[in-house]
Amino acid sequence: MDTQTWSAELEDIFVNQRPRLCCVAARVLGNADQADDVVQDAYLKISEATTLFEVKQPISYVSRVVRNLAIDRCRRSAFESTLFAKEEEGEAASYASHSPEVIAIDRQA
Repeated sequence: MDTQTWSAELEDIFVNQRPRLCCVAARVLGNADQADDVVQDAYLKISEATTLFEVKQPISYVSRVVRNLAIDRCRRSAFESTLFAKEEEGEAASYASHSPEVIAIDRQA
């Protein structure tokens, strides 16, 4: 299969199977907007691949790529939530000491 044939088949799959691919991603992510982004990312990832190889079941292959990218996004989102949750906990903490400006104002008063 040459590059132009694969490119045309790939476009056909993403146009005709888009609702199905979005459903695959949405099952993993639980969010239709993010699922649409994952499908777009999958198209870019596959279309920009430098190595061309024969795919016997292209729809299954594309579905697997979409599913894997959705899982990756879900994992990254969970990691970022735990990472930034600790940072956000510090925002609500009251300061034990005041800033130098506040101390100076208090002393003058």
